Amino acid sequence: MHHFHSNSSVTINAVTQETGVIKGEIYTAQVGDQSDGSVRIEVTFLNNDTGNPVHHQHHSVSEADMDTFEGTVTLVETNTIGRFQELCTRYALAQADGMWGLTAADWTLEAH
Repeated sequence: MHHFHSNSSVTINAVTQETGVIKGEIYTAQVGDQSDGSVRIEVTFLNNDTGNPVHHQHHSVSEADMDTFEGTVTLVETNTIGRFQELCTRYALAQADGMWGLTAADWTLEAH
C-alpha cells in the first residue's frame, strides 16, 4: 500500500495549536459494481507524531475520470493491484492540494 506525508510540520488545528507532520493513508480503495462504474476512495489524515486522525475524505470517481487522471501521472508500480493502489493514493494526494496551506510539492508519496 502507499501513503503520503507532508514534508514539514504544519499547524493541524489552529484552535488547539496542534502541529506536526500530516500523513495521509488510504482507508478504502475499491471499484464499484458494474451498475455505477465508479472508484471509491477513502483517505484518513493523521498527525504522524501521535497517530491521531485529523481529517477524513471520501471520493467517488467515475472510472472514466480515473482513466483520465491516470493519464496525467506516472505510476511506479508494475503489477495490477499495486498500480491501482498507487493510482488511488495519487488521486487522494491531488485532492489534498491546498489543505493546511500545502501544495502538491509539499507532500511525499511512499510505498510501504
